[in-house]
Amino acid sequence: MTAVRAESSCSLAGQREEDTVNSSNPGEGNGGRPRIVVVGGGFGGVSCVRMLHGADVDITLLDRSNHTLFQPLLYQVATGVLDDSSIAAPLRRVFGHQRNVTVVKSEVEGFDFERR
Repeated sequence: MTAVRAESSCSLAGQREEDTVNSSNPGEGNGGRPRIVVVGGGFGGVSCVRMLHGADVDITLLDRSNHTLFQPLLYQVATGVLDDSSIAAPLRRVFGHQRNVTVVKSEVEGFDFERR
């Protein structure tokens, strides 16, 4: 599994340009640490952020919902075998122990590679 460092800025739905994360040196977060942007809180996004636990980086996780969902068990919720809280967890709670992670509820509309 490979973690990819985002070298671009994102256009976020519902946010003004001045609300997005900016730094004087693109790709670096607070204190000059590398900044990694993970798009999506699904299996891949959650795995990537977990792999970076303890790394000296600032991570921003963007997802359009505020939870992660374990879809392979969704049919058991539909049939009443499991409660919906058994397969869904808020992303902020999943990564609450990781101080270098910021979860942003937003939808990515595109990437501006020229501005990074």
